[in-house]
This record gives sequence, C-alpha cells and structure tokens, in this order.
Amino acid sequence: MLEVLGIVGTVLAVAAYLPQIISLVRSRRSADLDLRSWVIWFMATSCILACAMAGNDPMFKVLSASNFTFVTITLGLICLYRGNIRLRWGERKRIVGRFWK
Repeated sequence: MLEVLGIVGTVLAVAAYLPQIISLVRSRRSADLDLRSWVIWFMATSCILACAMAGNDPMFKVLSASNFTFVTITLGLICLYRGNIRLRWGERKRIVGRFWK
C-alpha cells in the first residue's frame, strides 16, 4: 500500500513540474520566477536526495531523484533565460551582476 502512495506521489510531482517547465520553454521568460526560491529549493532537494540515497527505501529514492531532476531543470531554464548561462564558447551573453536580482 505504501508503494502505491509513493507511485502516486511521484506521478503528482511530475504532473506539477511539467506545466512550469513547458511554460518556461515556450515563453523563454523567467523574470516572474523568484531565483532565490528555486536556489533554496535546489539545496533542499539535494539534501533530501542525499538522505534518500543513504537509506534503503527505493520509492523514497525514486521520488527524491525525480524531484531533484525537475528542480534542476527548472533552475537551469531560469538561469538560461536570464542570461546567466553561456550557450557557446566565446558567445557573449548578458550576465546578471547581482545574484539576488
């Protein structure tokens, strides 16, 4: 029974992240998303994933890994569309001077 709840939780987490990621890719704008929140969320999911990998519960590992993956993708897209990531070697992109902007 607990494994079923874990599967349902994983599916719900994926269903929650996908619309945000699709919206980011389509609009190519991330100004309305708070970078600080996503960085904190990334750090939190990293800690939870490390805890899950140290344990013996496979469903906790899958849920933690999927959350970490989607938070990482979302954070990467936010940085990409704000100009914080260089796409090609030597290509100049606008780099945000202040991290908390």
